[in-house]
This record gives sequence, structure tokens and C-alpha cells, in this order.
Amino acid sequence: MAGTKIKTAKIGSKKEKITGHRILNGKEVVPVLYYGKPLGYGKYISGSVNGELVCDANGKPVPYRLIGISDKEFAGVNETL
Repeated sequence: MAGTKIKTAKIGSKKEKITGHRILNGKEVVPVLYYGKPLGYGKYISGSVNGELVCDANGKPVPYRLIGISDKEFAGVNETL
């Protein structure tokens, strides 16, 4: 349609760097894509610490959201100490 404008979202300034990383035993967990379709596990986001994939007792990679605590929760814990 002629004369219509595309609306864009307004984003406020970000003063601090926001990461989606999580903390496990005091170390940063980096999100990685796990491709386990050949093994029947599917494809999902997992995590790695120091270059090693975080796995459960059976050797299956743990989903990212279940690993450790988020960096925001970690910051809150450190502030209360």
C-alpha cells in the first residue's frame, strides 16, 4: 500500500553488557549447539566449560537452561555475601 510507513521498535540505551551465559562451579558456561540426531538425541543448545561439553552421568549433554545458575542470579548471590 502506498504511503504506509514501517514501524520499528524503540530500544533504550544499554549501559551494561548483557550476556546469556550461566555459571557452573564459578566458571562461565558458554552456549553451544549440540547436534545429536545421528545418536537419536536431536538438536538443542547445550553448554561447554573450558571447551568441554557439560554432560550428565549417562554421557548425554545437558540442556543449557538446566546448567548451573544464570549470571544475573550469580551477581545477586555475590551482592548478598
